[in-house]
Amino acid sequence: MNVRPPRIVCNTRCLNNAFTGMQRYTTEILARLPEVQKAHPPAWMHGTWGHVWEQAVLPVQARSSLIWTPANSGILLAPVRQVITLHDLAMIEGPDSVGLTRRTRYYTWMLPRLLARCAGVLTVSEYSRRQILQRFGLPDDKVLAMPLGVDHARFRPATPAAVAALCERFGLRKGYILSVGSGSSRKNLSCIIKAWSKVQGAVDETVELVITGDADAYNRAFDGTEIPPLPPRTRLTGRVADADLPTLMAGAGVFAFPSLFEGFGLPPLEAMACGTPCVVSNTTSLPEVVGDAAVTIDPTDTDALAAALVRVLTTPVLARKLAAAGIARAAEFTWEKTARQTHDFLLACAS
Repeated sequence: MNVRPPRIVCNTRCLNNAFTGMQRYTTEILARLPEVQKAHPPAWMHGTWGHVWEQAVLPVQARSSLIWTPANSGILLAPVRQVITLHDLAMIEGPDSVGLTRRTRYYTWMLPRLLARCAGVLTVSEYSRRQILQRFGLPDDKVLAMPLGVDHARFRPATPAAVAALCERFGLRKGYILSVGSGSSRKNLSCIIKAWSKVQGAVDETVELVITGDADAYNRAFDGTEIPPLPPRTRLTGRVADADLPTLMAGAGVFAFPSLFEGFGLPPLEAMACGTPCVVSNTTSLPEVVGDAAVTIDPTDTDALAAALVRVLTTPVLARKLAAAGIARAAEFTWEKTARQTHDFLLACAS
C-alpha cells in the first residue's frame, strides 16, 4: 500500500517584506523543494495585517498540514503542527537589542511561547543553536543547525571582461575594498569608515572603499553621534541589483565584514565563492562559516581591521592564497544540501 507523504506548507509571509537574507533563504530553499506548498498573504498584508493573516487565516488554509515558517515567526494561538526557522537571537541578544526597544520586548515575550508550540526548530549555525538551547532550555534534538548555501551558478569568479564592464558602469577601478552597508548597528559600518582613514596612506592611491546597501547606511552608522564627513575615495552605491552583486564582489581586492553579531554570515561566503579575499570578525557564527579561509579580526579593534586590510591589499601572495582557500571553502556550502536536509527534518517533524 502506498503511503502519501505528509503535506508540508511553507508560510511565505516574509516575502511581502524587503529582500534581505531571510527572503533569500526562503526563496533558495523553495526553488529546490517543489513538493512543499506555499501559503502567501495578499501583497498589501504586511506589518500588523501580516500578523493577523499569520495567526487567523494561515491555520485555516493549512489545516492538517505541517506549517513551516522560515523567518523568525510562527503561529501562537491555533492548535497546529509547525516548525520555524529561528535564524538567530539578534533581536534580543545582539547589539540592536540594547535599550529594550518595543521589538526586543515583543520577541522576549513571544519566542518562548512560540518555541514551546513547535515540533522542531531550524537554525542556521551551531552558534545560533547553542544560543537557542541555552536561553530557552529546549531538548537538544528539537533544534537542528542547518548551514546556509551559496548559489554557485551566480557567485563564482568573474571574467576580466565582466569585471571591467561593471567597473566602467559604476566608475570604479578593480581592487577596491567592498563592504555591505546596513543601518543595523551590528554591521559595524562605523568601524570600517574609521579603519579606512588609517588604510588610505598605506595602499595604492587608486584603491577606493565601496559601500553597497542601504542608501542611508552611512548616516545611520553614526546614529546618536556626530556624523563625520565622507572620507576621500569612499563610494556609496546604494542598493545594487542582485544580478550585479557577484561581479561587484569579484572585482574587489578585499571584502570587509567586521560584523558584531551574525547568526550565519552569508555575504563573506558569497564573496569567497567569487574568489575575493575576506577580512571578517572573529566572533559569533563567522569563524565556523569561513574556517581558515579568511583573515579574522576583533571587530571592536579598528587598528586590527586596518592592518588586515592593508596586509591583504599589499601582499599578492596572501591575496592569492585567500582567494583559492575561499573558493574551496565556499564549495562546501550549497543550497541543494541545505534544501535536502531541511526537507528531511520537516518530514521527521510531520510524522
